[in-house]
Amino acid sequence: MAVVRPFHGFHYSLERFGKDAVSKLMAPPYDVISEKDQKMLEQGPHNIIHVTLGKNGSGYTDAAHLFHSWIQEGIIQKDPSPCFYIYEQDYRVNSHPDEKKRTGFMGLVRLEDYEKRIIMPHEKTMPKYSLDRLDLLRSTRANLEQIFGVYNDSTGKIDAILEKNKKDDKLLFQFQDFQGTIHKIWTLSDRKDIEQVRLFMNPRTIIIADGHHRYETSMMYRREVRERTENPLEDIPEDYVMMTLINIKNPGLLILPTHRLIHSLPEPQVKGFFDRARQDLCR
Repeated sequence: MAVVRPFHGFHYSLERFGKDAVSKLMAPPYDVISEKDQKMLEQGPHNIIHVTLGKNGSGYTDAAHLFHSWIQEGIIQKDPSPCFYIYEQDYRVNSHPDEKKRTGFMGLVRLEDYEKRIIMPHEKTMPKYSLDRLDLLRSTRANLEQIFGVYNDSTGKIDAILEKNKKDDKLLFQFQDFQGTIHKIWTLSDRKDIEQVRLFMNPRTIIIADGHHRYETSMMYRREVRERTENPLEDIPEDYVMMTLINIKNPGLLILPTHRLIHSLPEPQVKGFFDRARQDLCR
């Protein structure tokens, strides 16, 4: 079933920037960044947006050169041992006073065809966006943004392991983004706990909550790389993709409705709509 592995994560150098400066280096996922936010984020010379949205006439070639120069210069560093990464978000919904806390973990997940029903989608995708992300992946050969997956664990066993490992000496980053969400990331490096997470995830399925284009891009890229390998059974890095995985029973996991404008409906269908909706709500 689902194969999940720890990995050597790359992240901004704490020695160079310090924990307090991290907020100026981060950016939301590429597909939710407004033009206003993009201009603001691009003011930071080392913000990751220069890579994730750094396309020009030559594609993402220049963005890839920039990204790899950051690694060579020590701006981005590689963790010495493979880890899972505990990811916590403290957030509020609009102006609601109650704070919510959502915790999951980052790991590598083996790519699987949807037909196997190990990794499952819930929405259709648009080819042009997948091709754009494929261009970025070919150039950088890096997973730069998370795929968001959910799994079912009614026992809360993995959540308990994550909570146990939220230790001060393992805290990598803590920062607040411009929407007010507080992000915290810890390393989970204990070999026994890593193995428990791996074994507990193995019989489970994963539903992609967000990142369908990134997942399909990874599938396309893996096929390209596999066509060039001499051993079709060889385990290659492109068989895996980085995901943040959250228990669907986690109390901080919240799903909100998506609002869409419906127009050009015939008047008889619209007439009395709110009265009928009110009746349904009262049932």
